Amino acid sequence: MIKVGISILISSNFNIWSNGLNQNIFFLAQSLKATGLFSEVCLINCGDGEINADQFDDTLSDWRVIRPADIEHLDIIIEFGGALDPSLLQLQRAKGKTVIWFVAGNPYVGLIEPIIFEQAGFFAQPGRCDEIWVAAQHLPFAPQLRTLYQCPVREVPYLWAPNFVQKRVEQIEQAGFTYAWSKRKTSKQATSPPRPLRVAVFEPNISVVKSGIVPLLGTDVAYRKQPESIEHLFNLNTLHMKEHPTLLYLANSLQLTQDHKATFEGRHDVVGFMAEFADTVVSHQWNNPQNYLYMDVLWGDFPLIHNSPWIADVGYYYPDFDAELLADRLIEAWQTHDERLTDYRRKSEQLFASVSPLNTANVSAYAKRLIDVRTRTRCTTGGTQ
Repeated sequence: MIKVGISILISSNFNIWSNGLNQNIFFLAQSLKATGLFSEVCLINCGDGEINADQFDDTLSDWRVIRPADIEHLDIIIEFGGALDPSLLQLQRAKGKTVIWFVAGNPYVGLIEPIIFEQAGFFAQPGRCDEIWVAAQHLPFAPQLRTLYQCPVREVPYLWAPNFVQKRVEQIEQAGFTYAWSKRKTSKQATSPPRPLRVAVFEPNISVVKSGIVPLLGTDVAYRKQPESIEHLFNLNTLHMKEHPTLLYLANSLQLTQDHKATFEGRHDVVGFMAEFADTVVSHQWNNPQNYLYMDVLWGDFPLIHNSPWIADVGYYYPDFDAELLADRLIEAWQTHDERLTDYRRKSEQLFASVSPLNTANVSAYAKRLIDVRTRTRCTTGGTQ
């Protein structure tokens, strides 16, 4: 039986909600364990903190965590959430170990934006791994990755499960809040318009990949078309650019802002914020169609207005940068979400089942991928471990 470790960056202020990558690591570990191929699946902590058990349920809390200096016993090392020393990886590969780099972010944007905007970036050393893994959304960038790192690039399943959402739901319920869509009309209000929507935009606004500008524009179009459809627009993750002149001019030109129905907020977790302040999410992405935000929102049955072709038949889809069609889908959600809730939930549940870490097809895909790469690297190095 072989042993595998997955890198993770657990800082002193580690929070499982800080990004989807942290959650993805635990889902990957769960899926690898389910293959039955490994005597050990552990996490390699590249940070200086510890896991906060309060953020986990019982099924995802019991993992062995080791330091990078203690990876000698591993047969397969998956560099995912934390960067390992290239010399350490080179040594392990020389000993016949297999090193896989799981690319989490958009490879092109991650390379180009730091150069153009003179920001700190990350460039992985060529020759650091035997194989690169990507989710389907990043497969178009495989030629770039093969050119830079001179190794095979393989697609692997995208994984998500509701474990962390459910844990957070339990926490907010103790404070008296509920994470679920609440119908807009009662039987006595059948002929009256539904109550207006409280819209939240959770895009991080640190890259062109996931920005809240199109949701801001589209929601304003919806408000101008149907003022009674929008109660408020919350633009989260915007405090760091709130004083930027372009954003100020843009925001002040919108009817929502002029009518004091739009605010710019800091960072909040999805479950906590939706339970207390909002009931609808508007999202926008560019070359990043697979997003944990979608899953979290759909789990609560909230209207999700999005432009991800990956889930075009789930939620309320608009294409590309079409802010006007976004507005139409938002108004549609306001008018019809109660009536279509059963079908809405059915499609969401089909999506959840397809990305489950314990889905048989997903487990089998990871098992095959690991067997293939392990066999190839052992043949190449002549390793006998």
